[in-house]
Amino acid sequence: MDITDRSKVVRQSRPCLRCLKPGHLKQDCRSRGKCSVRGCKGTYHPLLHGAPRMYSNQDLGQSHLAANSPGQHHASVATTRVNCQSIKVQVLCAVVPVLVTFGPTTCIVYALLDSGAEV
Repeated sequence: MDITDRSKVVRQSRPCLRCLKPGHLKQDCRSRGKCSVRGCKGTYHPLLHGAPRMYSNQDLGQSHLAANSPGQHHASVATTRVNCQSIKVQVLCAVVPVLVTFGPTTCIVYALLDSGAEV
């Protein structure tokens, strides 16, 4: 199932975005799990990494009302704005050809030079 299909299922079933269990919102979740995709610090389940925004601010308030017991009417709306730019950067790595010999077989491989390494 691709991320678009997963996000549709999640939007319809409305589970917690952190643990994917029903009955509470992400901000009320007891799980401290975070997205485990490399470099991501998101506080959502890793299966949702790359999905479009699941709920609008209005949906968040309605979902919070539905999650509380019938006698309670608490609304919680969270707003987040992010301003980021995508910059395409070319990275060059220093490599050198190396002859590797094992018995009668010799082959050429490339070794990466790590200029930031310490001895």
